[in-house]
Amino acid sequence: MFILILGLLKSPEWGLFNNHSPYQLPWLFNTFSPALWLLLVGCLTFAAFIQYEIYFERRHGSSLIPTSWFSNKQFLNGTLILITMYVIFGGINFTLVAFLQVAINLSAVETGTIILIFAVSLIVFSIITPSLFKAYDNKFIAMGAFAICALGAVITWLSTSATEVGLGIFFAMFVFGAGLGMLSSQSVVIITKSVPSHEAPRTSGVQATLRNVGLAIGIAVIAGMGQSAMENIIRGNIEGNSEYSPKIQHAIQNSKTIPYITDEQLSSYLAQYAIAVPEKSKLLALNTEARHQNFHFSVLLIGLFSIIGMLACTRLEKKTTPPDYNKSIR
Repeated sequence: MFILILGLLKSPEWGLFNNHSPYQLPWLFNTFSPALWLLLVGCLTFAAFIQYEIYFERRHGSSLIPTSWFSNKQFLNGTLILITMYVIFGGINFTLVAFLQVAINLSAVETGTIILIFAVSLIVFSIITPSLFKAYDNKFIAMGAFAICALGAVITWLSTSATEVGLGIFFAMFVFGAGLGMLSSQSVVIITKSVPSHEAPRTSGVQATLRNVGLAIGIAVIAGMGQSAMENIIRGNIEGNSEYSPKIQHAIQNSKTIPYITDEQLSSYLAQYAIAVPEKSKLLALNTEARHQNFHFSVLLIGLFSIIGMLACTRLEKKTTPPDYNKSIR
C-alpha cells in the first residue's frame, strides 16, 4: 500500500505516463513516469497479497482479511463509499488551499478562516447526524450527503473567479463540511454492519488503509488533472503563437512541467529574460486564467466523484443484516 500511495501522490509531480521527474531511469523504464511504475508494482504486490491471504485462509482457517469480504456486496459498496468520501475530502482541501493562497493571494489567516468553517461544519454534522436523521436508513443519509457535496461543488464553482472569491465560498465550505460530516458518520456503520459481529473489529484496519488511499487518490487525480488542464491551456496558447517571443516559446517547449506559481513569481521569472511589458501583461493574464481553469476543472471532478458516490449508494441495501457465514457453510 505504501508503494501504491507513493505513486499516487507523486503522479502530479512526476507525471502519470510521461517521465517529468528529475530521475533518469534505465532505458527500458525511462519511457514512462516512475509514478506509473510505482503504481504498477503496488497493484501487483497487492494482488499477490490477496492471493496469499486466500491460500492462508484455506490452509489455516483464518486470515488477516477474510476472503468472504470480497464477495460481500454490501461491504464492497461500503468501501467504495468510504474511498469516494476521502477522495472528495483530499481533493477539496488540497486544491482549495493552493487556489486561495497562490491564485487569489489570500493570507494564511484568510485561508484558514475559510477552511475553519469547513472543519467546524464537518465535526458538527458528524456528531449530530445519527440523532438528527435517526428515522432514516444509512442508504438514504449517505446518498443525501453525496448530493450535498455535489451542491457544494456547484456553489464553489459559482463563487470563485480568476482574481477573487465571493462570500458564497463560506457557504460552500459549510455545505461541503455538512456533506462529508454526514458521510463520516455513516460510512463506518455501513462497513461494520456488513460483516458478522465477530469480524467487525477487523474492519478498522481496512478503513484506515482506505482512508489513506482515498486521500492519495483525491490529491493525485483531482489536483493532477487540474494541473494537466492548466498546462494544456498555457501550451496551447503559446506554442506556435507569433504574439509571444521565441524566448518564451522555446522555454515552454523545453519544459517538462509548468509550475503552479503566483503572479509575483512569474514576473520575477520574466524579468530574467527581459520580456517586454506588453508580452509580460499577456503572460500574466494567461497564467491567471489558466490557474482559474485549473481550479474549476478540479471542482468539476469533485462534483463527478460526488455523483459516483451517489450511484454507489443506490446499490446499498436499505437494512443491513450481517451475513452468517457459518450458517451458510452448515
